[in-house]
Amino acid sequence: MSFSVDTKNEVANLETGSKSCNLSELAALVRTNATITISFRDELTLKFATESSPTARRIFRIIKSLYGYDSEIRVTRNDQLRKKSFYILHINDEEISRFLLEDTGFDPSLFALDSVMNPDKNFYPTSIVDKRAFLRGAFLGAGSVTDPNKTYHLEIVVNSEQTGNLLIDISKELDIIARLTMRKSQFVYYLKDSEIITEFLSLIGANNARLELENVRVMRDLRNNVNRIVNAETANISKIIDAAVRQIDAIELIKREKGLDDLPPNLRELAELRLEYPEESLKFLGEMLEKPVAKSTVNNRMNKIISIADEIKNKNVEA
Repeated sequence: MSFSVDTKNEVANLETGSKSCNLSELAALVRTNATITISFRDELTLKFATESSPTARRIFRIIKSLYGYDSEIRVTRNDQLRKKSFYILHINDEEISRFLLEDTGFDPSLFALDSVMNPDKNFYPTSIVDKRAFLRGAFLGAGSVTDPNKTYHLEIVVNSEQTGNLLIDISKELDIIARLTMRKSQFVYYLKDSEIITEFLSLIGANNARLELENVRVMRDLRNNVNRIVNAETANISKIIDAAVRQIDAIELIKREKGLDDLPPNLRELAELRLEYPEESLKFLGEMLEKPVAKSTVNNRMNKIISIADEIKNKNVEA
């Protein structure tokens, strides 16, 4: 199974909460997953559809605990297209449907074939646990999270900007900074930052998924740090080699044109060491001198050698 499916199943298998928690979760599920059917007599029925059997069972338990109603669950499968099973949970009782809609922040009287008014009057959970339950319901209803080994992305697809902004506001109160964008005709609530996704998973109770994401993030950060160190060391080695080649070229020029004996003793000793140890650092050369000196002193002496070689080059050009 995918990381997203595993995460949803983990959340769906959590124990249901208090009445207010269950109602908050159901309010989010209605806004992200429910289909409301209106008959010619303006009779209402609801259904929920999900590929997750644990999610279907959870919705069943929540409705049962709130209204004492046993929803009908049907399983459909499109074998021709090799699609997964769909679990359709029906609420065929109009009275229960109307109670449920009213309790979750809707005006049932505005669900009518000739109505043009928005029936969603908003549902705003007040306590922290109820807000977490609302996010949990929204994720179960229309959420997904990408495998962290590929990228960091969590999203919840909703049909209205009103629901999207509601999710944004509730998340903000829980210190989750989310964004809302539009994809085709739908609105998408999404998170991109790995730490924020980790916090979101923790809030909705997906602790196993949170731990897996954190492990992936730690390993990825470790690999990135190792790569940065290796790249930095490679760059330093390249600089050392380039500098050593320039120094050796200068020493060879002096040796060829004047001889190293023409150099002052301290420069001659350093020049001979550089020819003997062409790949070593200035610090190493400084430690190898008869009277060891610091790297900065070796650098100054090497610059003097290069200056002498440059003077020889200039004279040869003028001649």
